[in-house]
Amino acid sequence: MSWDWRIYVLWMLLVGLIQAFKVESCIEEERLALLDLNSYFRSHGLSNPGRSWLGEREKDEYNCCAWERVHCNSTTQHVIELDLSALVESNQSPWVFNVTMLQPFGQLMSLDLSLNNIGGLVEKDSTLYI
Repeated sequence: MSWDWRIYVLWMLLVGLIQAFKVESCIEEERLALLDLNSYFRSHGLSNPGRSWLGEREKDEYNCCAWERVHCNSTTQHVIELDLSALVESNQSPWVFNVTMLQPFGQLMSLDLSLNNIGGLVEKDSTLYI
């Protein structure tokens, strides 16, 4: 009987230590996809979605769940919401968005691309103009 409580206390300490040192980070494939999106937007003359999208290993900048305009599931750390609205300048001409760039975000539930003057969507080799 005397060992039961000691094992329990040891177990609780171990669980507490694991929780204390748990590193929360986004899914690496999704982080890389966000960096690709950033490059894609900049190549089309759009502004950077946020300073934190640089992807450097400083503070929370490596954890894309802490980036501006990105929201992740608190349990799975998958990106579930992207706010990519209003990235264009007022005089930006219409451009075509490649929706295949969103494929890595398998659990994405909300995407805001409003106010970006998107003139069409491209998926693989075909283009759909809106």
